[in-house]
Amino acid sequence: MGGGMSLHILRYIYQCPSKIIGIFAIGSFLIENSVVFNDLKCTSDKRSPNTSDNLPLLFMHGENDSLINIKWGKSTATQLLLNQINVEFKSYAGLDHDLSTEELCDLIGWINNLLYIQNKNNNEKKGKGKIYEPNFDNFKIKAMEKISDMNNKRANLQSNDKCIVVDGNKIKYTTELISPGQYNIIYSIPLDYVDMVISRPILACGSFFELQQRYNNDNLDEGMGLIETKSITSDIEKTVYEIGIRLMTRIKNEGNSLSPCPIS
Repeated sequence: MGGGMSLHILRYIYQCPSKIIGIFAIGSFLIENSVVFNDLKCTSDKRSPNTSDNLPLLFMHGENDSLINIKWGKSTATQLLLNQINVEFKSYAGLDHDLSTEELCDLIGWINNLLYIQNKNNNEKKGKGKIYEPNFDNFKIKAMEKISDMNNKRANLQSNDKCIVVDGNKIKYTTELISPGQYNIIYSIPLDYVDMVISRPILACGSFFELQQRYNNDNLDEGMGLIETKSITSDIEKTVYEIGIRLMTRIKNEGNSLSPCPIS
């Protein structure tokens, strides 16, 4: 979604050209009849026929992206090139719809290069001698630390049992990472309430979540059952919490408050 939004900036770059020095998109695409392509055709006279003179756009895509097919990304990049957009397309072997250390380092290097060029041009216009010198090594170290932290958080989400506690009531949950950004969420609730709880979907975080019973009950406390749902999210802890407090509401009211509103 973020990549699509950045690509739509191309519709407006010639209204404020001095404020935008580059655009990047990761694992994204535009549909064939996108308004972006139509608007670019209408403003073709404002771009140099020499593509390299125009606004740079970095397009990055994992070759194993299971959410956004890399063919869609390549097709989008080709169409942008045909409209004189200065596109650099980089693909990453074995990468799904995720962000790798290599990809992040390439992005940081690209941004630093843009800043260097922009600063150099500004200084030349103003007659100043000092130019911004990017320290890529420091940025690369920070990028690798960030990726490592993200991977550790994912590992913890997969392996640790956690609890949601509201007003003294608690519900245990675990998560399983299916693919980048996609999870199974499993809750442990009293077995007597399973049928009632899964009778309707949950509305949380702007999405409907269908619930079903999970029969893999190894190491489960007596009298407890498991229910599960799937989620594609960038903030799994928030999603787990929002679904969990709605489950607790159903259990607390023993289903009496169930109404046509799935949030109840």
